[in-house]
Amino acid sequence: MNELTKRKIKHYIEYNWIIIILIFIITYVFFFYTISNIDAYKSYEQLNFFIVARALKDEDLKNDLMNQDKRILKYNWYLYPPELDNLYVLYQAFGENADILLFSKSDLEDLSSTIKGTFLQIEGEFKNSLMEGVKELETFQYENKDYGLKIFDCNNEDYNNKYNFSAFLDFANNDDYYLVFAKNSKKFCECGNNSNDMALVAANTILRRYAYES
Repeated sequence: MNELTKRKIKHYIEYNWIIIILIFIITYVFFFYTISNIDAYKSYEQLNFFIVARALKDEDLKNDLMNQDKRILKYNWYLYPPELDNLYVLYQAFGENADILLFSKSDLEDLSSTIKGTFLQIEGEFKNSLMEGVKELETFQYENKDYGLKIFDCNNEDYNNKYNFSAFLDFANNDDYYLVFAKNSKKFCECGNNSNDMALVAANTILRRYAYES
């Protein structure tokens, strides 16, 4: 490279350094975004759980759910013990985008003002599909409408013995616990773009697993 060419390059860089930096940044961002999204899962390929309990006892459940429904490429389990002081903050961060949720009765009572806009009412065709092959469960009611399915009763061991939900989760023994289903989820019915019934199938699978109607 001769001296004239070197001077031209130096001159070009001095007067166009902002453009060069911008090109570098844009190239880097495009490359990083492309690489980071190669294996990214779409929202309709994932299922999100927000569970208030001490522990998941049935570790085989995750794999069994995935093996049953090949549309689900990833499960996100957000599980927190009920004793946490910042539980509502965690719910705002992770629970508001969950599909299937589990709360204590006290938690649902605290959320009662938002229940109608937050959780699906258990009725009609949704109830029939959800409860297919499942024993009858008591419900959490708001304004005489069903919004949650009781899977643990802290004061009634006979109720708990009718089912096998104790194999599912480690519950705190000072409250009742209910499964509820997110109203803003697009995974309870085939009802538009990027919607499916993955959450409905998963919820029914869980209920049949522990409350099978023989």
